[in-house]
Amino acid sequence: MVDVATLGMRVESDGVVVANKRLDKLEKQAGKTEKASERLVRQADKMSKAMGRIGRTLSLSVTAPLAAASAASVKLAIDAEETANKFDVVFR
Repeated sequence: MVDVATLGMRVESDGVVVANKRLDKLEKQAGKTEKASERLVRQADKMSKAMGRIGRTLSLSVTAPLAAASAASVKLAIDAEETANKFDVVFR
């Protein structure tokens, strides 16, 4: 005796197909975002190096001469004060 059973079942996979397409799109966008992030890191590194060069240049061409000029001004003021004191002693 052969029993034949019929099972009626319908499986809709539209949602899975849509989700799969969305995941593919998300994966592509994540790849683009990763590449953009890598470019941003490279640009930030270049900018950091440039800022370092600018800082060194400013230190050598601006800060050091200003410090030297300040030191010379202080020495000049001290010398002027000493000279004034000597005049006071001599001409009193």
